[in-house]
Amino acid sequence: MRLMDINICYIINNNEKYINLTLDSIYYIKKFFKSKKYNLKFYVISEVMINLPTDIINIISPYKNIPLLHQRLYISELLNIKKVIFLDSDTCITRCISKLWEINLNNNIVGCAKHYFFNDEEKFYHKYELNFKPFNMYSPVYFNCGVQLIDCVMWKNNNITYKMKRLYKELKHLDHPHYKLDEPVYNTILRGKIFNIDIKWNYYPVNDFHRGYLTHYYGINIKNKPQHAEFLKK
Repeated sequence: MRLMDINICYIINNNEKYINLTLDSIYYIKKFFKSKKYNLKFYVISEVMINLPTDIINIISPYKNIPLLHQRLYISELLNIKKVIFLDSDTCITRCISKLWEINLNNNIVGCAKHYFFNDEEKFYHKYELNFKPFNMYSPVYFNCGVQLIDCVMWKNNNITYKMKRLYKELKHLDHPHYKLDEPVYNTILRGKIFNIDIKWNYYPVNDFHRGYLTHYYGINIKNKPQHAEFLKK
């Protein structure tokens, strides 16, 4: 019987530091992968061809001259698959990724974990002086988008890419210095359609990284962000 694929996607540019970080992240996924039900299928979306191992599919995005993180809008379109796990490159897993893949999104479009630094949207918008209230209210939960389980079919059916692009243009029109940030747009457009996954699948290692299943140093709040080699050894 043919095994099903677990689709895993990264978005990077042709920067050796982040290429190596992505390859380290993939290394740990493979190291802790124990399932007999699935194959691992890796994708990298980039603006140019990158020299990668042959088991990684390099998708060249036709969308140029946009902030790199905005490429996340086009994952469902460019990969043309039903479901995918998106990971930031600075993630390191210590559990079998099939457990994340099998989470039931309960008819939500994406699954994400709560943001460590911001408990709700209001704190985020206040910090970055985003002086508008989407839908005239703030959500009580603010999600980090560096780890996502995405239902690509629902994403397309709900025109999420178009809706996000429209809000990006609004922020850019306001000439706001933080318009390139994509998480406010994700949290706004996907409000009510984000499944709250266990924080262990996007764990910010405050004290002990072993408490998480997937460790992720994220945010511009961190100076000299640790790399994988600083908290795990091959």
